[in-house]
Amino acid sequence: MKKKKGKPKTKRIIEEKIPIPTQIADWAKEREKQLYVAAIIILILVGSGWWYKNYQKHKEWRAQKQYSIIVSTYPTDNLTDKTKWQTPIKKLEAFLHEFKGTKTSLAAQLDLANAFYHVGSYGRAIDLYTELLDQIDSNHPYWQLSQFGLAYCYEGKKDYTKAISILEKVKANPDTTMMALVHYNLGRIYELTGKKSKALEEYKKYLEKENFGIFKVLVEEKVKVLEHKTVS
Repeated sequence: MKKKKGKPKTKRIIEEKIPIPTQIADWAKEREKQLYVAAIIILILVGSGWWYKNYQKHKEWRAQKQYSIIVSTYPTDNLTDKTKWQTPIKKLEAFLHEFKGTKTSLAAQLDLANAFYHVGSYGRAIDLYTELLDQIDSNHPYWQLSQFGLAYCYEGKKDYTKAISILEKVKANPDTTMMALVHYNLGRIYELTGKKSKALEEYKKYLEKENFGIFKVLVEEKVKVLEHKTVS
């Protein structure tokens, strides 16, 4: 009898397992050039960030130092004398060109706008105030000052309606901390335009909020005069 052939034995192939650290090493070796380039890029980015941060810090320090020097050139009397503002204006314009974007540049821009207001260049002042307002929020301390500056400029241009609308905006702002001054200026412009009842109302509101203001005595006299005119 013939023996039945048995089934051929299946060869078991045992795959040699490579340890994970070895796999990582092989992978890194294959991509050595790419990893080197990536490392260089990371170092450049980190270094650039550090350099930029320190550059900005140093730039702000230089801006503050330069700004303090410019402030010392501001006139202290006869503020409407154009000749006294020539040097500060030139210095402020140069400062803004060099240090635009720094925190100190906001103060410099406000000062430059004020300078142009003092010399009667209302259009230039309005542009600077408006540009500054575009850079800050309504709770920023320069927001109120810029709005007052705008109102004064429009008053100087005899656009009293615009001046009043700006002051009303400041009055409506919950962050306003100079409300007494708002009432005083509104009262003053209303009086200037012949709106005596509104002027009287604003002056009284000023007196309610201001006990020791520099305009207190003046406003008290104005209230007496306006009340007398209203009655008569």
